[in-house]
Amino acid sequence: MKIRSQIKNILLLNICFLTLVGCASSEGGKNPPSQNEGEDNNPPVESPNSEVTNVFFSELYVGESVNDAILEIGTTSKEPISLRGYKVNFYGGKNLAYSYTFEDEIISKDKLVLFVNQESEFIDETSTIIKLEDNYVCGRYYVELLDQNDKYIDKMGMKGFNLEYIDEGSLVRLKEYQIATHEYEKLNFIKVRLGVKDYLGNLNAPLTLETLLTGPRLDESTYGDLLFASGSDAMGGYTEVTVSSLGDGDTTYFNYSESSGHPGRYSTRYLLIDTPEVDHGPNSSIKEEPWGNAAKKFNNDVLKKATSIIVQSNASYALKETYGRLLGYVWYTVDPNKSLESYRLLNFELTKAGLCEFSQYDTYVTMYFNDIYYYNYLEYVYQIAKRDKIKIHGEVDPDYQKW
Repeated sequence: MKIRSQIKNILLLNICFLTLVGCASSEGGKNPPSQNEGEDNNPPVESPNSEVTNVFFSELYVGESVNDAILEIGTTSKEPISLRGYKVNFYGGKNLAYSYTFEDEIISKDKLVLFVNQESEFIDETSTIIKLEDNYVCGRYYVELLDQNDKYIDKMGMKGFNLEYIDEGSLVRLKEYQIATHEYEKLNFIKVRLGVKDYLGNLNAPLTLETLLTGPRLDESTYGDLLFASGSDAMGGYTEVTVSSLGDGDTTYFNYSESSGHPGRYSTRYLLIDTPEVDHGPNSSIKEEPWGNAAKKFNNDVLKKATSIIVQSNASYALKETYGRLLGYVWYTVDPNKSLESYRLLNFELTKAGLCEFSQYDTYVTMYFNDIYYYNYLEYVYQIAKRDKIKIHGEVDPDYQKW
């Protein structure tokens, strides 16, 4: 028994020793040095997160060229904050390309910091402008913001990956998410159309999650004078239609009048979405898929209740798809007065309800509302539906019997 007791004490001492070594080596958020330093199975440990939350990347502006890119750092603090010792690291792929350490720069809600390329002509007297070196172009790769102790405050993008999602537009942080998150969260930002600089230097920009989730609206000042079609060309205008016959979740037969520029009865495929299939009959290879009938019911119920239906084409893109169906955005209202602001985009509503896939076969970056492309409205609520596992993204269809 005495020997067993001695062995037990030795084991306990060893455990305590190992625990103390582990605690000491992990102090400051760092792992103990590896005996095989530099090997892929022992990657360097990332810096811990900072306690700073009111300084953050607020916008990544992208102009007609990447040489026009501007990176903005903002704060919600009304009181001036010294950035002395803060650091911004710009990467090219996985490698650090350029690093800037702040000295005497001050930031506040009314005085933001903008990193610009040498070619940029942007001038803002209320912001601090920092020109990057000639060999680096911001807006293309991952970038990170660190405090005086090299702890992460905020990040833009993913290290080692090209930021392809900033193509065709600028990223603006939504008002509800004006706080550092330590990691890049795509849903904290919305993309605005190319070349719009109105949101730079202005954290009071009217881009909010609340308005984004209500979807786009028909803009008469932008599209009211355009035709729906001119011959076989899509013109971007809108035209009132009537239902000829109901279809599935993303297709309906509409009657188009002479004023549309493309009169007749046409099957119309809803742009940017792809709902699950419904059963096409015993002689067809296309059979019912989960949520297919639910998407069909959602679409048809909306059209039955609508007091007016409008179809809008997408300017500069095809009017018809491979099977000869017209392509369009389908708007509806239940307002008996048919006020323009009461129309809702059915393509958007189906996406938000989690009843369709978001078809990314083309970016469709011409049609917009409040500087946001229709494409990005749908993409945003699609990502939310996927995150929350709504309907086709995770929920089991209670009316589908083939699981």
